[in-house]
Amino acid sequence: MLRHLPFRPEPNHQKMTAHTNARVGVAVFIFNGHNEFIIGQRKGSHGAGTWALPGGHLELNESFETCTEREILEETNLKVQDIRFLTVTNDIMKDEGKHYITVVMGCKLCDVDAQPKLMEPDKCSGWEWTTWEQLRMDYYAGKGRPWVERNSRKLTPAAAYDEAVFSEKKEIIPESDSMEVDESTENINPPTRQLFLPLVNLFEQRGGFDPVADYWIAD
Repeated sequence: MLRHLPFRPEPNHQKMTAHTNARVGVAVFIFNGHNEFIIGQRKGSHGAGTWALPGGHLELNESFETCTEREILEETNLKVQDIRFLTVTNDIMKDEGKHYITVVMGCKLCDVDAQPKLMEPDKCSGWEWTTWEQLRMDYYAGKGRPWVERNSRKLTPAAAYDEAVFSEKKEIIPESDSMEVDESTENINPPTRQLFLPLVNLFEQRGGFDPVADYWIAD
């Protein structure tokens, strides 16, 4: 008599069937007065060792804004305001058997001089202030591509984004485009930070995304 052996899925199959539906996470750009934001090095979970925005899982019946405030307070002890939706990424982590829809939010510090505290040391190695241009360098370094930077371009301070820098179509006019730009370029040594997949996908899925410009346009 033919005997049917019990089905034993391969390890990868087991991973991918752990959750049959994608989960929703919220990641947050917390801006200080210099258009800098914090990232932290993950530990104790998927993506350990990579650098990510603060944030976490969206809970049942929770709004994006409420989740943003809750997660930021739990992870950094920072109080934030003017919370706005920026974009979303589709993050498929095959090796970990996980699939996330990451909702990307932006907000400002209530106290522009406040500093993040490491509230969950089992989940994060520490927080650092960074800029979008620095993350772009991290992204290119991870792809093995050299980063070329224009010498004269610099970060536009948050205070510059007022009514004076909007065109009649309510589009932001970048500071560098209203000035003479030195077109000379230089190669600089790439940094070594490896980015968490949702940050990588901001570059790969959302071409032209700029958290600073998009945040102030949403104002």
